[in-house]
Amino acid sequence: MPTFCAQGIGSGPFFMKSTVSATGALSQLGASRPFSTAKPFSLYLVPGRKPKRARYIPSPSLMPPPESLRSDLDAYRALAKEMPEIERFAFRFEAIDSRQVERVLMTDTAKHPPFKHTWLKTRDPLPDDPEVHIALLAYMSDLDFMSTSMLPHGRNTIRQSIRGASLDHSIWFHRPFRADEWLLFAKESPNANGARGFVRGHFFNRDGDLVATAAQEALIRPIGEIREQLLAGKIS
Repeated sequence: MPTFCAQGIGSGPFFMKSTVSATGALSQLGASRPFSTAKPFSLYLVPGRKPKRARYIPSPSLMPPPESLRSDLDAYRALAKEMPEIERFAFRFEAIDSRQVERVLMTDTAKHPPFKHTWLKTRDPLPDDPEVHIALLAYMSDLDFMSTSMLPHGRNTIRQSIRGASLDHSIWFHRPFRADEWLLFAKESPNANGARGFVRGHFFNRDGDLVATAAQEALIRPIGEIREQLLAGKIS
């Protein structure tokens, strides 16, 4: 049963200690203490294995194909020509090909509904080892995840006025998948309250099969002038 460590990709470096359980769940832990149950985890990710009964929510409809979208690497490199400080955010897309449907970049100051859809895959082919694909999806599940909860408040407007950190992050693996083939990550934030934002997301393959689900609660604590305006009821 593998245990993974993935470097965080938020506003500051951190390490996410995660354990994959035999039930197909991966959870961030305060301490790296693995746990197990009777059935082997590999049972759930064997290609070609078909459960007798299965159901899942359908993938979002009318999503443009990834080939028609601009890559985040190209978008941030273009921005970096005018805003050099953006360059440090582009490196994460050198290994992961990320293409946003809504095209909301971190420099966007407008307010948006709390959902995003992103096509993701590794740029290079991966070996057939399922654990490699699990590890890569675990990394991709934290790409631009917490920020989904900030979209209704003007993501870039408040970015420099908060202290954020992931409080917990869990992933459930439902079906076999390949991280080097396009996966649609459909993210939404149904709740933000008390300096915490909750986000959840579903990974679908190109056939529309639900292959994994992720959820995260994050600390989003206002500081400075934004905090004073919130306390005074001048903004919401």
